Amino acid sequence: MNRTSLGVCLFAMGIAAAQAQDGASVASSAVAEAPPVVADDDSGGVPDAFHGLLNRFQFHGAFAQGFVYGSGNNYLTMNTNSGSARWSEGALNLSIPINDNFHVGAQIHSYVMGQIGRGNLQVDWAYADYKVNEWLGFRAGKLKAASGLFSELEGTDTLYNWALLPQGIYEAEYRSFNLPVIGGEIYGAGPLPKLGRISYQLYGGERKVDSSDGSPLDCWELYQINEGKMRGPNYGGKLRWDTPLRGLTTAVSYDHTRTYTDKAYFPTYPQYTYFSLDSVIGAEVYSVEYQRGRLDLSAEGRHTALWSSAVQETMPRNAWYVMGSYRLREKLTLGSYFSRIVGVNGDDVFSWSYYQPSNPAFYSNDFVANARYDVNRYVYVKGEGHYIDGELGAFFPASNPNGLQKVTRLAILRVGFTF
Repeated sequence: MNRTSLGVCLFAMGIAAAQAQDGASVASSAVAEAPPVVADDDSGGVPDAFHGLLNRFQFHGAFAQGFVYGSGNNYLTMNTNSGSARWSEGALNLSIPINDNFHVGAQIHSYVMGQIGRGNLQVDWAYADYKVNEWLGFRAGKLKAASGLFSELEGTDTLYNWALLPQGIYEAEYRSFNLPVIGGEIYGAGPLPKLGRISYQLYGGERKVDSSDGSPLDCWELYQINEGKMRGPNYGGKLRWDTPLRGLTTAVSYDHTRTYTDKAYFPTYPQYTYFSLDSVIGAEVYSVEYQRGRLDLSAEGRHTALWSSAVQETMPRNAWYVMGSYRLREKLTLGSYFSRIVGVNGDDVFSWSYYQPSNPAFYSNDFVANARYDVNRYVYVKGEGHYIDGELGAFFPASNPNGLQKVTRLAILRVGFTF
């Protein structure tokens, strides 16, 4: 059974202008400094400190558009078998360092991915950050949960090589649930004598639901259940070790979320039948990365345990990947990864009676080849091929009304602009 049917709702954001079928313009987060504001000597008595603050004001942004064509199963709610351009994303952010220890910032983000996102403009993150010293700092607001190597970068694909990250760990259809936390964080970093450097992040707060995410959509398509508004407490953390071996980093992350609602319902006319949904998800991610010169190698594993009031039992799901990339030329980077998922997922079987978690057929292997070309400092292009063997992936019922095929092939082109 899927995460939605077990009461897990996910939270999403998107661009209002990208509603047209297979045609929207896309984005990610990007970074580019705004030109400094020059102080005017005839400023009418405006304090110099205010001009200094304006000089530190930064404005960043990025936009990206994806095109996907494939065979086998339609992927991530897009009509990929016919070719789809319905994958658009964008973000704008502002930040101001008030002084050396205190800064504030916010980002608005929006995306459309097939039927997910729906072009809704949302606050991606917004927080105040105060750093006491190297070992201790505080953040409060809407944060990105620290998990794995890419969670805090997932909406900023200018910072990594891939069009789609390994989906067993970085689920594109659920990322707006997996990433945002409304609450606070304690963080810090510092050297270890003769043992490299260590950093930590501990966060806690609340996660809540948006109807445009993949989980409510999946629940509706499978069981005609409207999950209503789900929310609940969340906490987690990440410990990272930069080892004495130059370029070698390891990390371990943990995330725990409980979501609840008593307003889920079957939309039976003339009256609704309300009931409660309650679920708990615990996820551990183990990471290792080696960077040296033009070479970047990494691997991660994730274990997820899901408990739901719907079935009164805990169900596991495991995923891992190995990845490598090499910058062949100044503007050209080539890469590849292999990822595997095994375990619980009902998105792919579309039937309670057919679902058997112990069945060895419930897996997915994704073989990926990738190239990225940076045209200049503002424009980049990514090309990527996926060969997916297995039924355990982001295959939605309404997108695949005739059931699933064993093999899915995808060709992806993604073009981005940053400023």
